[in-house]
Amino acid sequence: MSQRGLFDMSSTDPQIEPYMSQQLDENIMLRDEEVVGDNVAKLTTQLGIIVRNGNIVPLTFLDWNNVPDDIIDAIWKDVKDNLNICPEEYKPICMKNCNSIWKDHKNKIKAKYFKPRSSDPNLKDDVPMYIVPSQWEQLVEYCRTSDAEVYK
Repeated sequence: MSQRGLFDMSSTDPQIEPYMSQQLDENIMLRDEEVVGDNVAKLTTQLGIIVRNGNIVPLTFLDWNNVPDDIIDAIWKDVKDNLNICPEEYKPICMKNCNSIWKDHKNKIKAKYFKPRSSDPNLKDDVPMYIVPSQWEQLVEYCRTSDAEVYK
């Protein structure tokens, strides 16, 4: 059973076996510190849904390294609850993906909703859909500071 990104777990090919370190699900596995397989898109979608939810991961953190451990642990628990097999070795890779998705989400929000109207004094009052209002207010206030210019 050879499909793009998916190795046959029953294979005894000595050239393939070293690359098959962990199987996460029947169609997801770790290979060379990367997630591969047919269900990777579903897993990435799940991670995106989690980290784009401001009630789970607020937009008010300066960067992913400031996200508290209890939030990271809750994300990890959700991932483990949704996979048949999920070894602890996957957690750093999963969190790296979450970091990337969250950072991209935050940048898109700033580019779409803040930058075009950055000088609008009423911008804080015009909360984009799916953004927690208190977080939008804090994000607008922060983006208007000189610290935000340095942190780009």
